[in-house]
Amino acid sequence: MEYCDKSDLILREQYYLDKLNPEYNILKIAGSSRGFKHSKETKIKISKSLKGIYIKEKSVLFGRTHTNETKKLMSLKKVKYNNPMYGKTHNTDTINLMRQKALG
Repeated sequence: MEYCDKSDLILREQYYLDKLNPEYNILKIAGSSRGFKHSKETKIKISKSLKGIYIKEKSVLFGRTHTNETKKLMSLKKVKYNNPMYGKTHNTDTINLMRQKALG
């Protein structure tokens, strides 16, 4: 671990990427990974490796609850255009599946 000024972070990251040449680091250039897209094959591998890892008592949020203030803020974040279902409706098959799941 190395401590440095925030202004030097990218330079130091690049230094260690060049020096250590990590096998599992996808990006070899320090900085943002904005715009990078995983391949379909990689997404499948990630999904398979995480199955069952973060469920129930293994979840970081297990047993925790949000304050009313936090719930309100989360709700406001999902209003209108920010809501992924805004302007969309479920088809009949999906509604039936959700109903069956809710009923057990």
